[in-house]
Amino acid sequence: MKQLLLLILCLSLTACVSTADDDDDVFNTPDSNRAIQWTRNNPVFLSGINVSMGAPPAGFVNAYYDQFHATAVHLWADGMPTEVDGWAAVRPGSFRFVSWLNNNGVSSSNGLILGGKPANTPGRIGFQIGDEPSRSCATFDCAQNNLNDIAGGVNAVRAADPNALIIVNFKRGDLLEQSLDYYTSQIDGDIISYSHYSYSRGAYKGLEAVRRYGRQYSMPYWCYLKGYSDPGDPDGKTASDMRWNAYSGLLYGFSGFSWFVYQVNAGIELLPDLFTYAGDFNAGRTGLWNEAARINVALQHLGNVTRNLNSTAVRFIPVNEFLQPEGTTNWFRGSGDDPYITDIGSAEDNKLMEISVGFFQDNGGKVYFMVQNVAHTHWVSTNLVDLSNRGTVRVSFDFTDAPSTTSRSHLLTLNKDTGQQQVMPLTHVEGDQGFLDITLAPGDVSLLWYDTNT
Repeated sequence: MKQLLLLILCLSLTACVSTADDDDDVFNTPDSNRAIQWTRNNPVFLSGINVSMGAPPAGFVNAYYDQFHATAVHLWADGMPTEVDGWAAVRPGSFRFVSWLNNNGVSSSNGLILGGKPANTPGRIGFQIGDEPSRSCATFDCAQNNLNDIAGGVNAVRAADPNALIIVNFKRGDLLEQSLDYYTSQIDGDIISYSHYSYSRGAYKGLEAVRRYGRQYSMPYWCYLKGYSDPGDPDGKTASDMRWNAYSGLLYGFSGFSWFVYQVNAGIELLPDLFTYAGDFNAGRTGLWNEAARINVALQHLGNVTRNLNSTAVRFIPVNEFLQPEGTTNWFRGSGDDPYITDIGSAEDNKLMEISVGFFQDNGGKVYFMVQNVAHTHWVSTNLVDLSNRGTVRVSFDFTDAPSTTSRSHLLTLNKDTGQQQVMPLTHVEGDQGFLDITLAPGDVSLLWYDTNT
């Protein structure tokens, strides 16, 4: 029924655009629903989730916005009504929030729908209902029962605050696709959320599943990024892990990001990686806090471009076919309807790289692509791949059949640190052929597009 309604809506819109390619037999309906409209008309959703911390002091709030570069607040299931009011009191002008609610749509602090707050509370973006319905489930029947409980909460929140965005979060695993299918086709939600916590090769299967259902049902998709450690975790994480975590989501078309966790009550069995200890608004910040803040700047700049685009394909270039991660497709010419790229690989003969490429289009069909050096510290790989050093990706082009208005001499890129557009000169080979070398730190990305003089 939901697919039929989307198809009818699509046929009624002159702006309806199909972005299907060879392995993505789905359609998008840009700007056709409130969640897409919200995504395209607001800064990228970027937050850290605060777990049971109470109302914060002004210094904590100001640092969160001004130095951590968040654009919204994500609160735990007990965040309404007291914590919402505490955050709003410090920064009423810039305050926007998402609050977690229990499966039945009530705040765990007082048992009331929306925590007793009215519809359209100032700053309200929407509500996450429940969490990870397949967690602790061995069968889909179990997950479906949890989803049905969540559906009751979705309906209750929808009735109480009809214009709020409804978010449901999922975890990776064998039940992910069945759970996504049930949510997107049977439950009145707006946004898919995903716990993007794994740094391993297996992460790609989940990313692609979320992307596929998001595109099929014209639902924006957000993710949690890993900002915590479990007690006794021997490995921790590094800056390159965090870069890969965040930017791989962006490359797959995710348009909202929450660091889980930002700060957490000392009684919770998680350790915050961004602060020196839990449970104190005045706790010192770690080096990873600084790295997350730098990433947040890049997510804002890059995400404020990609949130207006449609993800058309994601491709992976492994060091050999036996290392192709499950859920990925190797790059081939024409991927993502790109007309000009003829090859992608390492520019260094003595250095093997693994590369991910995401393709996008705007509503007019203009092609963008994002390239990532997927190496990072905890990438479960092979000793063939250098996980610690920068690598240079070479992208080759042939503009023989391009319109005369398309530049043969350069591409355009966005400086992710400043948000400024820059020119990337090509190295000429012969005729209308050339290549671009892009040097990337482990986990880093570059967003590029063609200069069509339009």
